[in-house]
Amino acid sequence: MDYTVYSDKQIFELVCKGDERALQHFMSRFWQSLYKTAFHTFQDAEVCQELVQNVFIKIWRNREKIKLKYSIHTYLFSCVRYEVLTASNF
Repeated sequence: MDYTVYSDKQIFELVCKGDERALQHFMSRFWQSLYKTAFHTFQDAEVCQELVQNVFIKIWRNREKIKLKYSIHTYLFSCVRYEVLTASNF
């Protein structure tokens, strides 16, 4: 399946339905921008990689419960900000 023809929302919907290949494509589509967001705060490559990975792990684990109120971009960057704030408290 060629996921490049799907919108972000369509890919996310496939992820929520349990499509692992869609998740891989989704991660590759957003990894760099989410990493840069985390790196802006931490400036530690290893920590930032872990934070972004945690976002995608949580999305996968909670895929059946996630209901978007706003755009997928808003949701993802909110998730990264939450991970950054959580990690900052340690």
